[in-house]
Amino acid sequence: MDFSKVYQFLNSAKNILCITHTAPDLDGISSMLAFYQAFKDFPLQSVTPSESKDEEKRNFILLLEDIPRKAYYLPGIEAITKVEDLSTNIHPELLIVFDAHCPKRINEKVLSFFNRPRFAIIFDHHHREACEPFAEEQIELIDPSSPSTTALLFDFFTFTNMPITQEVATLLLFGLYYDTGGFRYENVSARTFEMASQLVKLGASPSAVANAIYSNRTLGEVNLLKSALNRMKLLKDGKVIITYLTKEDFERYGKELDDLASFFRDVEGVMLSILVKELDYDHISVSLRSKPPYPCLPLAKEFRGGGHAYACGFRVRSQSLEEVIKLLEEKISQLEFGR
Repeated sequence: MDFSKVYQFLNSAKNILCITHTAPDLDGISSMLAFYQAFKDFPLQSVTPSESKDEEKRNFILLLEDIPRKAYYLPGIEAITKVEDLSTNIHPELLIVFDAHCPKRINEKVLSFFNRPRFAIIFDHHHREACEPFAEEQIELIDPSSPSTTALLFDFFTFTNMPITQEVATLLLFGLYYDTGGFRYENVSARTFEMASQLVKLGASPSAVANAIYSNRTLGEVNLLKSALNRMKLLKDGKVIITYLTKEDFERYGKELDDLASFFRDVEGVMLSILVKELDYDHISVSLRSKPPYPCLPLAKEFRGGGHAYACGFRVRSQSLEEVIKLLEEKISQLEFGR
């Protein structure tokens, strides 16, 4: 992976926009913030002597459709701009996309607020999809073997000898810990622990990161879990759990929910869990989680979804909650699980 090419775009770009996927998570947001903290003072190489000091400053915009509650534990979160706070469109010279590599994975409101740039850099660790590029010229740093996008950034910072401050180390550890499920998922290797060790040596606190991610459930999240538990259905002799949450549930208890799909996947004997979320009456989001050796990504791809081999999802429009659940149950009936 040729990290050095990234400098070609960074050297001259003055107006930079950073984005991540829809329903942003701690890996995507931490990656945005870590990159911003590391490169906000990166010198402009194209500045002429006649330009003023104000013109020499690099302009970063870190844009999200919303900020999830747990992201407020991230250092430097105040640098994030929400779409609702924008009044005019953005005209970036350089777009940097974190934790995604296809425009269809980006929130529609976010996409609507910027014009297509000439240059784009992609940092991602999801499996590649066929999709249109974000820009005329694009560098893709995509490594599905990396445990998180922040891990990919750690390698990038190390390769380029970029100093990693305590704040940046904390952000990188947040993403690493979150996207490995606290080092429980199949994407963990010896290298993952080596990274974590180095980040701790640089000042990141593993207990503070773990507590921020896993010890701050709201009562609303507990009620959403309760609703999902009451509706869960066991299929394929207990090897599959499917359940759902309605629009009314989210209106009553809020949209903040931890990874409930993983909660159901972790039940003994379950190989696949499916959580169907009715975000609106014609907008359904489906989260899939599975255990080796049964990847759920092929099922997600049948619905034009994507993600990781054992943690992925997709969205459906113009179909009711009942229709989506019925279709999924038909698909599940065709799956084969070993004894």
